[in-house]
Amino acid sequence: MTESTGKKCKNCGHMLHPDSAYCGVCGTPVRDPDQPVTSPDDPWGDEAIAADDDAEYQDELAGDVLADMGTRTGAFAINVFVPGILGLIPFLGFVISVGWTIGNLILYQRGQDIAAKMLKIRVMRSNGDVAGFYHMWSRNLASIISLIPFLAGFWTAYGDAENRTWHDKMLDTYVIQDNEHAAARPGTSSSAAKGWFFASIVFVVGLVGLLGFAFIVALRGSA
Repeated sequence: MTESTGKKCKNCGHMLHPDSAYCGVCGTPVRDPDQPVTSPDDPWGDEAIAADDDAEYQDELAGDVLADMGTRTGAFAINVFVPGILGLIPFLGFVISVGWTIGNLILYQRGQDIAAKMLKIRVMRSNGDVAGFYHMWSRNLASIISLIPFLAGFWTAYGDAENRTWHDKMLDTYVIQDNEHAAARPGTSSSAAKGWFFASIVFVVGLVGLLGFAFIVALRGSA
């Protein structure tokens, strides 16, 4: 049996799970009034919202609605198949693939990628902030774990009360239907997400260097 908080959703009356940031039935945000509305370790240096502005901010949060799994599946399909198919076009496909990647990296700053932008959904942190660049990068890395056991980290989200994938739970993120208030919030990342970003860059650079060294050694050996 799912443990509840003893509190009910103010919108539909559903009993709430203690760790839920959204109602599992109607998707209405469940916020602790004492919870910070911006990340205390925000690498971009955004300041916390003043106490007298908190009520207005909480009203904005109440407008957030979880994205349905149909829309999220559509975004996943667009990200996988569109650049993959267009990438098969000689030369132009390479340009499209590079452009798609750059576009995604730019949109990561605001909790989106190209497909999310097209379908009007956005990744948010549980504190109400937009998921920033480092958080989106690390969430994307974590999605590899969701892929490995037969995509289990993805399809189990269909039975999750908050439509969360494994990588959503690892990075404490939620995917919502985009709205003007959410889009205007600060994009922040946790210190851990920032650490994973730099660790992954070091790993890739080291791997490329190792492969380059092995290639040079192989060339000299065949000379």
